Amino acid sequence: MAQGNQQLATREQSLSTIRDLFRRTEDQIALALPKHMTAERMIRVALTAVQQSPKLLNCTPLSVIGSVVQASQLGLEPDGVLGHAYLVPFWNSQTKHLECQLIPGYRGYIELICRGEKTENVDAHVVYSNDFFEHEYGSERKLRHKPLLEGDRGTPIAAYAIAYLREGGWKAEVMSHMEVESIRERSKKKEDGPWETDWDEMAKKTVIRRLAKTMPMSVEAQRMAAADEMTDRGVSPRADLAVESTSALEAASKNRQEELRDKYTGSALPEPEPTNADLGADDPPCGCPDGPAGKHEDGCKESPPKAKEEKKAPPKRRRSQTKEQAPATKTKQPAPEPEPLSDDEDAFGI
Repeated sequence: MAQGNQQLATREQSLSTIRDLFRRTEDQIALALPKHMTAERMIRVALTAVQQSPKLLNCTPLSVIGSVVQASQLGLEPDGVLGHAYLVPFWNSQTKHLECQLIPGYRGYIELICRGEKTENVDAHVVYSNDFFEHEYGSERKLRHKPLLEGDRGTPIAAYAIAYLREGGWKAEVMSHMEVESIRERSKKKEDGPWETDWDEMAKKTVIRRLAKTMPMSVEAQRMAAADEMTDRGVSPRADLAVESTSALEAASKNRQEELRDKYTGSALPEPEPTNADLGADDPPCGCPDGPAGKHEDGCKESPPKAKEEKKAPPKRRRSQTKEQAPATKTKQPAPEPEPLSDDEDAFGI
C-alpha cells in the first residue's frame, strides 16, 4: 500500500514538472507552430499523450519538451489518434536514461509531403500474393494494383507509395517484402512493438519515407526523416536535434516578430542605432568620451538624429529682461520689431 502511494506521488510530481515546463515554454511553442494551430491545443494534446503512457513520465522532462517543440515545428499533433506523430519512450544507452522521441506516422509523412507546392496527394498500399499487381520502370512507367476483395488475399509481397503531382503525372516508390524486412532488421524493436502488431502500417511508413527523400520537403521534415531512421537503428538523435531545434526556433521567432511589425506598422521597423550604453563604456561607437547614454561631442559624425534638437534657438526673452539679465548664448539675437510709420511717412521712410 505504501509503495503504491509512493509511486502515485512520484507520478504526480513528474506530471507537475512537465506541466510547469510546458507553461514556461508556451511562448516558444507558439512561435514554432504554424498559424492554423495554437500552443494551448498542442500542450493539451501532449499532456494527454503523456498521461496515457506512464513510461513517458519516467523520461527526462527536457526530452519530452524537446519532442513537443519538434512536433510544433513540423505542425504535427502527437495525439496518436490522427496517426501523424507519436511520443515514444526510448532507452538511451549513453546517458542511461529514458528519453522521449517524436516518431512520425505514415500519415504524418503524407501530411508533410502534401504541404509542398508540387504534390496533390499521396497513397500507400500493401500488395498481397493473391492481388493483381503490375509494376514496370522505364520510359513508359506502369503501376496497376487490383486488391482481392473476397477471399484470402495471401501473404504480403510488396508495398508501394505513389504521389500525384499538381501539374499532372505521378511518382511512385515500390519495395518488395524482402526490402521492407531488411529495414525491419535494422530496427531496435523488430521483435515487438508496431512491427509485430501493425506490420502493414510500418510497411507503408517505410515506403513513404523512401518516397519522401525524392520529394520537396522542408529542412525540418528532412531532419525528422533522418532522425526517424536513426531511431529505428537504436541510435538516439536527441543530441543532434537539440542544436537544430534551437536554431529553427530562433528563426521562427525572428520571422514571427517581423510579421507582427509588418501587420501593425505597415512596414518593418528600423533597427535602433547603438549607443554608448548599448555597446559598453569600453567599446563606444565613436571616439567621444564616456558620459550619459547616447551623448556625443558637438560635431560627432556618429551623433544620433536626436542630437540635432539641441541646436534649436532659445525661447524669446521678455521685454522686461535687461541686457545684463540675458543668458549668455552664442545664438544671434532676433532683430527688434520696427516702429509703425507715421502719417507723413511713406512706405520708403521718406
